[in-house]
Amino acid sequence: MLQAGCSACDYVKADITSISSVEAAFSKPWPKAVADRPMSVFHTAAAIRPAERKWIFYERLAKINVGGVVNVMDTARKYGADVFIMTSSASVGIWPLKFWGWPWQKHPVNHVQLYNEDDFDKPVRPHNEFFSNYAYSKAEAERLVSGANSSSFRTGIIRPGNGIYGDPADVVVALAVKMAKEGPVTSWSPHIIQNFVASRNVSLAHLLFEAALSPPPASKSTVLDPLPPCAGRAYVITDPAPLTTFSSMYRLLVTKSLVPVKMSYPPPVILALVAELIESWCILVYYTPSFIKNLPGLKDILKEPSGLVANLQPAIFTPCAHTICDDSRARKSVQEGGLGYRGGISTFEGMLELVLECNQAEERERAQKGTQNGENNGKKSIGEKVKEVVVPRPEPVGA
Repeated sequence: MLQAGCSACDYVKADITSISSVEAAFSKPWPKAVADRPMSVFHTAAAIRPAERKWIFYERLAKINVGGVVNVMDTARKYGADVFIMTSSASVGIWPLKFWGWPWQKHPVNHVQLYNEDDFDKPVRPHNEFFSNYAYSKAEAERLVSGANSSSFRTGIIRPGNGIYGDPADVVVALAVKMAKEGPVTSWSPHIIQNFVASRNVSLAHLLFEAALSPPPASKSTVLDPLPPCAGRAYVITDPAPLTTFSSMYRLLVTKSLVPVKMSYPPPVILALVAELIESWCILVYYTPSFIKNLPGLKDILKEPSGLVANLQPAIFTPCAHTICDDSRARKSVQEGGLGYRGGISTFEGMLELVLECNQAEERERAQKGTQNGENNGKKSIGEKVKEVVVPRPEPVGA
């Protein structure tokens, strides 16, 4: 918000779990020049803890991902919003991977999944049929947003699929670069085939949804103005690019990142065993009485792990399997029940662009520390690196 033109945007800090905090944000007067214009609300706030699957931890997410949605949605309607669009997750449609199986099984159950929005027209599955608490919380919130849809308050849901990249703080590309500064980047999924989605394509989908839902100007509206077919619906969206493997992303990082990236590929079964131990430890800590946790010498031991280690739990193996999403509904025209979605950037383009941004940030950091010596530790300059790459434009969807 402090960069370039973003600093001109107004910003109000709010706690979405507090209805009074949300109302304080919405009650702030708009500039007179736009006060009488239609209002759209894009709800992107969420608690993302994809590794937790046990019901005992669900409230950590529910108070934000469900309760927070209700608070913002109800307040938006109260203050005259016309359109409300929630950012969900394509992982809502994923079934949990069953990593452990019988010796004669070639592959784990649900190791390969093709998913879309078919689940949206059915009752919400039981909690244990979602890969994590995060996915279940998003599914519950989706139904609430859809149920609030009306001619005066039009709602919709975007499900980005699968991993979202494109921001210097993302957990796909940028996180790998950050990890590379500490040592080898560990992965058990170089062979995995998936979709990825650039944050700018996600933003584009939101804007297309807003355009489809927005009621006509008052001078052109009619009493019986019908809702578009997309109203109250959920749509999966992804990059307009062929499926790719994680190893392709790793290769891009190794060859184009200014930060030297080294990969490590331990056997998945070892990491799966460690994941089971971490989850069991978290459960033990949860059930340990407070007076024991606060005993001298135990306070710093009997606590859940933090950082990247906290994400190494069994649930995280599901979104790291062959999960392939289908966004064909979103690509249909609005008249056909879609959004007319056409992604503006391919996965290779988007990831290369983000690596360039990470390189620029690294050069600035080195310059500030006075460590930049002009040789870049044997690495080529940003210009040389990017010049070598011929970025193919994505083929038109449906071609």
